[in-house]
Amino acid sequence: MKNSKCKTVVFMMGCLIPFSVFAGAKGRFLYEGDGQVVIINKHTGVKNSSPYRLNDGTYSSKAIKELNAVFGMPASSLGEDVSLRLISILDYLQDRYVQGKTLTLISGYRSPAYNEKLRRQGKTAGQTSYHREGMAADIEITPALAKKIWEEFRKLDYGGIGIYGKGELHVDSGKPRFWTRETALPQDKEPPENRNIYLSIDQDIYQPGGAIRFFFSGISDYPFGVKKTFRLLKKGKNFNTFMPEFRRPDAIQTSDCVSIQERKDARLIYWILPIHLSKGEYAVEVQFCGVSYKKMPLSTISRKFWVH
Repeated sequence: MKNSKCKTVVFMMGCLIPFSVFAGAKGRFLYEGDGQVVIINKHTGVKNSSPYRLNDGTYSSKAIKELNAVFGMPASSLGEDVSLRLISILDYLQDRYVQGKTLTLISGYRSPAYNEKLRRQGKTAGQTSYHREGMAADIEITPALAKKIWEEFRKLDYGGIGIYGKGELHVDSGKPRFWTRETALPQDKEPPENRNIYLSIDQDIYQPGGAIRFFFSGISDYPFGVKKTFRLLKKGKNFNTFMPEFRRPDAIQTSDCVSIQERKDARLIYWILPIHLSKGEYAVEVQFCGVSYKKMPLSTISRKFWVH
């Protein structure tokens, strides 16, 4: 964030009120609401009703299944639920801007085939859309409020926020960025070749000894290679190196490179944080290897996370 005097999660008088990133944190994320987001799918009528985050900070499997149903997320076949970071963002936005009102979901999970169909129809659907990962939501909201949320949320530098005409707002838990309908899709017709690839993490706040899950998003092409050794950065500087566990037994590995052949290879990567890891702000850098593409970066760095 550009203004060093304004570094937290609430807005007042056009500025972010500074306080500890852990102040009042009840779950795993920096931006959270009361633990219950009420949302209905405009097309199917499916609506959730249960709090997804419990009083002890754990998450309700029953409520998450309800949210999967609202989003049309095929959790059993994909091996993961709708993004908890996304749900926490929606909860935060609902409590801040439309408290007491139900959010209307226009578009949740999209299969790659359906997303491609929308692209062929000329709809605003990116080839590497986060909808394909259960990490995005398009919600219906009044145009004035959509504009206000878009202007304020993008300052958080926390996820994706896009505004379309007639009060449609896109929110995702991917790489921080913002856009309008006019700037939503690249103007050139060149293939993306993994230029938007990004290393995501499953939480913002961890305890020493806890598990962290890494997963790649923004992927347009398979296969690609990932170096086995990741770099742990502390406040942007090299702190340590480590080797995470790739939970795909059929993943092709060479001496120093893991070949990512399909989606599940890219989504199930784990590391146990050292029990004596010092508190502070971290990020992780990964380098690519093996099969590469013209526009693909040589490396990518995850969002920041905190060990508390």
